[in-house]
Amino acid sequence: MSSVKPILLSGIFLIASGAALAQQGPAKLYRVDDGIFELKLGQSIDLTERKVLVNFDYHSRLQSIAEYKTFRVLVNGWYGGDVHPGVRLDLKKYYSTAKIVADTSECYLDIVDVATPKGGTPVATFRFSCR
Repeated sequence: MSSVKPILLSGIFLIASGAALAQQGPAKLYRVDDGIFELKLGQSIDLTERKVLVNFDYHSRLQSIAEYKTFRVLVNGWYGGDVHPGVRLDLKKYYSTAKIVADTSECYLDIVDVATPKGGTPVATFRFSCR
């Protein structure tokens, strides 16, 4: 079971869907320390207290997600190619995260599944472990 904790961010604007929305209070950025979690298209999450930001990239093509279960994931702003279920991202080898997780014996993000509900927003399922 994952441990997901909200992190409150302060700021003036919350950027969503390419449009700036006036923020009424602190935005929530959820954090995962370990386990399985889901992200909707365009959503971001923080992995551990180390500030490794993962995003289900808006530039993913909806047709590719629905037909081939292929999509883009950004890790600390770095795009490393299209991913699909069954792919393991070794965060110790990624340029944008290697130094951040250097003191761990293993740190990976697995792509478990991606679903596109009819007429709905795609949702990707991930498994994270960093020890």
